[in-house]
Amino acid sequence: MKEFNKIRYNAIHEIVEEILQAIKTKKDVNSCKKLLDLLQDESPDHEFLQRISSEKIFIQYYNERQKRDKQKDIEHLVNDLNNQKKRKRVHRLYAGLTSIAAAAILLFGIFIWQFTGNKPDELAHIRQFKQDIQCKRPILVLDNGSKLELQKLDTLLNDNQNGITTITREQIAYNTQKSDVIKYNTLIIPAGYSYRVKLADGSEVMLNAGSRLKYPVSGMTEYREVELDGEAFFKVTKSNHPFIVKTGKSFVKVYGTEFNVNNDPAGDVEVVLVNGSVGFNTDNGQELMLCPNQKCEYNSTDNNVTIKDVDVHSYIAWLNNEFNYDQVPLDYFLKKVATWYGVEFKYDKPRLESIEFYISTSRNTSLSDLLLLIEKSTDLKFTQESDKVFIIK
Repeated sequence: MKEFNKIRYNAIHEIVEEILQAIKTKKDVNSCKKLLDLLQDESPDHEFLQRISSEKIFIQYYNERQKRDKQKDIEHLVNDLNNQKKRKRVHRLYAGLTSIAAAAILLFGIFIWQFTGNKPDELAHIRQFKQDIQCKRPILVLDNGSKLELQKLDTLLNDNQNGITTITREQIAYNTQKSDVIKYNTLIIPAGYSYRVKLADGSEVMLNAGSRLKYPVSGMTEYREVELDGEAFFKVTKSNHPFIVKTGKSFVKVYGTEFNVNNDPAGDVEVVLVNGSVGFNTDNGQELMLCPNQKCEYNSTDNNVTIKDVDVHSYIAWLNNEFNYDQVPLDYFLKKVATWYGVEFKYDKPRLESIEFYISTSRNTSLSDLLLLIEKSTDLKFTQESDKVFIIK
């Protein structure tokens, strides 16, 4: 496998041994996460972790794992790796998949599932989402699979066959269609764009950059359920039928309100309520109600949900094409910058979490000017290489 041209054999061996030791001594999970980070550092472009999470061997193992005893599985891995310890370590690059590397793939597959909570189908969903938003311009995917590049539209179009009344570069609107068969459209919004859609029930959704929305275009008067990856602002029309926003392992139930939802690739969810009332639901069946000017945060790793009062203006400033944050962790802000500009930041996360940051500027600001603004406000220095931005100080 190509990624093993980048991974040193001895590094894999050492890290696997340390993780196994962490398992046997029941160390804190965070220690294992740090070891995963060490391996990720060997492949900064994430190709290695993406590859092992998609390996057939991991999927097959996971399916079998459901039927087997967890402790015996771990003991089996320990025995396999202990047998490998008897062999002489080789300090050169390996192009092929060695037996210890195979065990590493299997082990890291388990850790990806255990520590991120992502099962194989969820990992596939995340990979597909990341692939979708790599498009250069907003895309509309029709129910039959055909795609329409929205920014190529120079004039107003309509397509009554698919329930579309108006479609332009900036927005799309649907009419109410009664049908026994529910059809879906999907909007995909890449970096640097936002897009508005008016659904068949009259509800409006504004999609932020790096987002994908799947929604019904027929039968929407009764079946009001959409699926969101990324960030969107909703203005939901009142109805006797609840409006559901699915966000991976959780969902938001709405009856008529305005709110912002951010569902990131890791499965963490942030819901900010502007007006009305919404209920946040997790897969354990619990529903937590939000009041206006409150934010709900869901951590997919430990399934923890917290609710607190906030100034909603910071969370919906993007609707006016602005960055507007007051005393937020710099790490949080850089995630927003990365999504909008389509870049990836490389940095020491704990350090940036401790830096509180204030900013108010247009999202039309060039990335280089924005980074210069951050440098002047902090002691950080940035250097950019293609779509990656490194913090060097």
